[in-house]
Amino acid sequence: MIEEQATVVEVRPGRARVQTLRSGSCESCKARGGCSGLGGGREAQVWVSDPLGVAAGERVVIAVPGGTVVRASLLLYLLPVLALLAGAVLGNRLAPGLGLHPDLGAAGLGGLAMALAFGVARLAGRRAVDGPRIVGRV
Repeated sequence: MIEEQATVVEVRPGRARVQTLRSGSCESCKARGGCSGLGGGREAQVWVSDPLGVAAGERVVIAVPGGTVVRASLLLYLLPVLALLAGAVLGNRLAPGLGLHPDLGAAGLGGLAMALAFGVARLAGRRAVDGPRIVGRV
């Protein structure tokens, strides 16, 4: 389990938005450059489960199960690439029957499949039951 300290920014029933500085666990993570490369900076804000009933401004400890990180990586990186490849191959084969150039079919169906895969990954991420949660106060 990965634990990090954070500050509560906003509270809603059963969940809280926390802000944390990327440090500690991030320094030992092999993908540490990927988070900031995706538009984040040194600070990160995320919604977490709040079983303790914290208030805005409190310092808390949040935990993310290790398996969650692996599943999220597979959903965000592997699934879209596989969808792109499958869509491109299928589009290349179906395009001549539709009167299109095979490259156009590959690009079109590959792009559509990848976009759908990102949508699926987003929905799956929202439905994750073992996501980050507050485990204590500092």
